[in-house]
Amino acid sequence: MKKILTVAAIALVAASCSKKPIDPQPAPGPAEVDVTAPVSFGATANTEVTTTKATTLGGATGSLNVNLGIYAFKGAALPANPTAAAVAGVVWNDATNLEYAWNNTAGVQCYEEKTTGSNKPKLFWPGTGTTGNNLSFASYFPFVATAAAMPAGATDYKAYVKDYVLTASMSDQTTQSGKTAPYDYGFAWASLLDIARPAPVAAKALVFNYKVAKLTLIIKGDDTTIGDDADGIKISAGGATDKGLKSIQVFSTTSGLCSDYSLNLLTGAVAAGATNTTVSAPIKVQPVENAGQTTPSVIKPYIDATAYLVPATAAALNADATPANNGIMVEVVYNDGVKDYTFRAPINSTTVTNPSGGEKADLTAGLEAGKNYKYTLKLGKSGITFTGTVTDWVNVNADNEIPLE
Repeated sequence: MKKILTVAAIALVAASCSKKPIDPQPAPGPAEVDVTAPVSFGATANTEVTTTKATTLGGATGSLNVNLGIYAFKGAALPANPTAAAVAGVVWNDATNLEYAWNNTAGVQCYEEKTTGSNKPKLFWPGTGTTGNNLSFASYFPFVATAAAMPAGATDYKAYVKDYVLTASMSDQTTQSGKTAPYDYGFAWASLLDIARPAPVAAKALVFNYKVAKLTLIIKGDDTTIGDDADGIKISAGGATDKGLKSIQVFSTTSGLCSDYSLNLLTGAVAAGATNTTVSAPIKVQPVENAGQTTPSVIKPYIDATAYLVPATAAALNADATPANNGIMVEVVYNDGVKDYTFRAPINSTTVTNPSGGEKADLTAGLEAGKNYKYTLKLGKSGITFTGTVTDWVNVNADNEIPLE
């Protein structure tokens, strides 16, 4: 079953009573901002997306542990062209890429516009008794700051928003120096169209769909040539003779997998990448010792690794006439306490057995947004073997173990 998150828009509008006779009302005027009616978003249902990227806050509140980016426009639809000139005149009160954070205060528990210092909220419902006051919303997560260009710092989050387009470089998904976890590149998008101001309280649903593919790896030693006896495997501390798994990389041998990512925040469309991954320019993946430990030297039954990948078509990933050259390549570096060993495993139709349910874990259908491609790697000095699945996050699982050689 496809995993989605449902979020509701709520307006809290003050009302007053009067004993005076009701005077004839003037004809409705053009829509104006009602600063007594801020737009907030509250979760009406919780859908688990991943255990680390969309956990709940405060029990059954159904909130993400990431902030949302919100856009609001006048009218029944979102603009189709993501440029400042194209949206001029339809943006509602300059509500562009507003950051919304979860307020877990008892009795509140909703997403509210985040403000700092002298900054004041921008997103309010139109006033009552006005015309043309329906709004359309676009939203995405995780929130990315507006900037003129990609952040250039060595440890910066490699993502920015400009002219209604989110651009990211997904080439390094390891934990950066000074950080406790990798940056989140699991982008999702939603829209909500032609919404009238609630009168006085109502809820509307935002349905988020992931706009990236997900790669999930479980890495085990064979407990004979790789691993610590029967105890399992660990992450290396990084030195030349520090035993354990040192690095994981993913790339394509046929230029079918890209590392650059572009999401149109008005339409939800993902543009084809242009920066091809190669063995010398791969996507770096962070290994995490099961369960959730990052300190080296802790022996565990297996090591987890998760990466978000740019969606790729079947044609792009299967362009070579030789099937063994298609798909993607996983590279693992392991140190046995003496030296490093590099193992590689292709994921394609020659190494992966698809499950009976029809999912294409062999990547002959490409890498599809919203699908989680899951593989188990057994690492030994004679090679690596895989088992794999695809699930609906959607998960995609292979039915066999694939050798790393």
